[in-house]
Amino acid sequence: MRSSATPPALPPSGPSGAKANAGRGRGRASRSPRERRSGPDAIVWEAEAETLALVTLNRRARELIGLPARRRPDAAARWSSYLHPSDRLRVLDLCREVEREGRRLDVEYRLLTSTGKVIWLHDVVRPVPRTAHRGGGARVRGLALQITGLVPFQEGLPDADEQYRLLFERNPLPMWVYDFETLRFLAVNQAAIHHYGYSRDEFLAMTINDIRPPEAIPALLADLKSNLVGHRMDTQWTHRTKDGRLIEVEVASHSLLFAGRPARIVLANDITRRLAAEAETRRSLSVLRSTLESTADGILVVDRQGKVVSYNRRFAQIWGISAALLETNDDAALLASVRDRLEDPQAFLAKVHELYAEPEVDSFDVLEFADGRIIERYSIPQLLDGQPVGRVWSFRDVTEPRRAEAALRAAAERYRTLFERNLAGVFRTTLGGTVLECNDAFARILGFTASRECIGTDMNDYYVDERQRPALVEQLVVRGALTDQEIQLRRRDGTPVWALANSTLLGGGAGGDVIEGTLVDITRRKDAESQLVHQAYHDALTGLPNRILFQDRLTQALCLARRNERGLAVLFLDLDQFKLVNDTLGHAAGDRLLQAVAARLRQSVRRSDTVARVGGDEFNLLLPDVEGGNQAARMAEKILATVAQPVEIDGHRLYITTSIGISLYPSDGGDAEALLTSADIAMYRAKEMGRNGFQLCTPAMNARSLERLTLENDLRQGIERQEFRLFYQAQVDLATGRTAGVEALLRWQHPSRGLVSPDAFIAVAEEARLIVPLGEWALRRACEQAVAWQAAGLPELRLAVNLSALQFQQRTLTAGIRRILDETGLDPRHLEIEITESAAMHNAALTVEVLAALRGMGVRIAIDDFGTGHAALAYLKHFPIDALKVDRAFVADIEASPQGRAIITAIINLAHGLGIRVIAEGVETEEQLRFLAANGCDEYQGFLAGPPLPPEQLPPRVR
Repeated sequence: MRSSATPPALPPSGPSGAKANAGRGRGRASRSPRERRSGPDAIVWEAEAETLALVTLNRRARELIGLPARRRPDAAARWSSYLHPSDRLRVLDLCREVEREGRRLDVEYRLLTSTGKVIWLHDVVRPVPRTAHRGGGARVRGLALQITGLVPFQEGLPDADEQYRLLFERNPLPMWVYDFETLRFLAVNQAAIHHYGYSRDEFLAMTINDIRPPEAIPALLADLKSNLVGHRMDTQWTHRTKDGRLIEVEVASHSLLFAGRPARIVLANDITRRLAAEAETRRSLSVLRSTLESTADGILVVDRQGKVVSYNRRFAQIWGISAALLETNDDAALLASVRDRLEDPQAFLAKVHELYAEPEVDSFDVLEFADGRIIERYSIPQLLDGQPVGRVWSFRDVTEPRRAEAALRAAAERYRTLFERNLAGVFRTTLGGTVLECNDAFARILGFTASRECIGTDMNDYYVDERQRPALVEQLVVRGALTDQEIQLRRRDGTPVWALANSTLLGGGAGGDVIEGTLVDITRRKDAESQLVHQAYHDALTGLPNRILFQDRLTQALCLARRNERGLAVLFLDLDQFKLVNDTLGHAAGDRLLQAVAARLRQSVRRSDTVARVGGDEFNLLLPDVEGGNQAARMAEKILATVAQPVEIDGHRLYITTSIGISLYPSDGGDAEALLTSADIAMYRAKEMGRNGFQLCTPAMNARSLERLTLENDLRQGIERQEFRLFYQAQVDLATGRTAGVEALLRWQHPSRGLVSPDAFIAVAEEARLIVPLGEWALRRACEQAVAWQAAGLPELRLAVNLSALQFQQRTLTAGIRRILDETGLDPRHLEIEITESAAMHNAALTVEVLAALRGMGVRIAIDDFGTGHAALAYLKHFPIDALKVDRAFVADIEASPQGRAIITAIINLAHGLGIRVIAEGVETEEQLRFLAANGCDEYQGFLAGPPLPPEQLPPRVR
């Protein structure tokens, strides 16, 4: 433990040595011969310049501080930790100066070795170029030589052991020495005994674990395992005194040999109060900062010279000053930056200088900013021990309150003007109704020219319903206010007026309660609403009730009929051939015809009856109190005769007829929907019977309608449940007798009806537009079956599939067929599409376009049922047709009718002349077959060749 407070002197070495001795104990820039010296005794270290955190050490340095040769310095290791406490700050400052100035410096200091010995070093410290290392901060490197013992020890100094003992014992801070292996206390000073409360004997019987709470011991043991060698400074620990108090201490320690054993000497500084004071200071500062930031005022604190001490964000926001400018503390720059924000910057600066000259004066004034804001400025001195040390400024944005005050004043000034000139009527009356005050608009609503004429009159005199005002006043007394009350008044001249009233009941003091309110004339709006209601329930063209009003009246009439056990009738009228009028004379003529028919219908019925227009050329009639069909029939006959009278329109005499369906309550329906449906069914039956007549609804009509509806529903469910099947009928080549192709025929496997033929459901499917998805399914399934037959080794057969007229009109037809062929893999030349003659002629131009597209894909085309439609033979040469199919009706006449045989012969000759193949349908007898063969028919199909079969039964017949 022997050491000296004064470093041994280096021996003189010429001028350089004298210069070195003259500068001992502080940094210097002179070069020393030892700097260039290298060898095994040289001590080399490198560390971060700012903290002296160790980066590298050479072997000699590791030996001195006790760090193994290949072990990296601990991340927390500092070169300063191994220096004598008296030299640490001096060496740290010098290393920072080396990095800052970029030059080397010499320094002499004491190093505490791992054995506890103090040695003197002469160190040359240089900055490390940044290019010499990667990352991190600036570094310095030291090259040191030991200079202890180079000169004789000075005589006359007191014994070092005694000095250290006195330092240890009299130190005001707790100190102790503990065994590094057993952790037992070996020595304690008086300050430790006093501070921790244990006697010396108690201490010497304890370990350092005993002055720590249990939760702190694992950290201590982990720290001891880090091979504490040399000096450690300023580590913070939690200790426990004898009375159980927990204290926070900063500990500095150093390794040494004590009585021949490895030990550490420890100095502990109780920082509990300091930490508590720091925490309280932080809390107070946090509260202060939160308070400053939460206030709506901008706060600025300056010192006596006007330099910024503190401010809050609101201050920066009000003045629009950046934080960077505020941090400069440049008072002149701050004042200059705000000059252009003020309306009167000179007055602002004058006030600032005035207050700086009188530091104890309070101040308040108002600043007007150039952008229109108004800011109140408060200023009071900041006092410390009764003396001004600065000034606190407070700035409050009062723009909105000032504007609100100005607005209130302006509102008060405008109130009278608004009261007098308001377009709404404004009034004050007594609870009894006497007008106390009103404006001219209110007076005009009541038919007066000026408000003075109205004051003093009684409001009760102007209500159309004299009971309405007392009822409103009663509600007003209970609720305190009424809004949007529609009232009907009578002007002074007796004309009616509608008004929207809003009123409030106010306490009138000694004069009694007062009603204040407004009236708005809504007469025009009420008239418009009436017009809108009329339009909503009436037909705009004819003025008749529309469907909505008719159904409402029918529902009400049914209620009365049930209650009184009476009957009623509903008539459904549809004008015959009305579309022809629109197409020939135009819609304007058609509209005038509808108006004429509507007028005639009104004239034909009773006042209690209702006539309504419910569609384009459709009318409904409601005849209440009708007993039996005879009365309704007589009315129908009257209407038929009236409507049939000629009508003169635009110089044209038009004759129009109507078809009428009649339903009766209760026999044909018990509600409005059922009666209208029954009348509609009967009307269509009247059209089927030749038009210009009427039909009473019968159970048979309802049964047919119900059957069709049921069939349509079954069709929809059948498609969903996949109840449809394809059967295939052979098409035989007459010349060879071999099967040339098959036609796919749709069948419906109904769960209760069994196998249903197409004749029973195709018409309904077309009307319901279900034929499109059904036809697409049939085409896809047939193509898949043809591919399957080919894969099974059957001969390549032509597949014929029928398209309905509705399918043929679809714009996506060709794209859909192409997609199905691509997805199923069927060669297009094996597919033949069949369309009926009537479908082909429906739109000849479209037919040519579609057929050409299909032919371009390689698909064959056949005209089905040829001879039954109205084909123009000239179109046959334009249609890209592969085959004509002779209708079965002509084939059936072969045996009995010479005309039938002539027609078939003509069709065959015509087709062959155009290069078209002929197929005869429905061949059932040998005689029919011989005639067809004799006249050159190419192919036939029918029961003679075989019935339609399911796909699994067909292959044996065509092999």
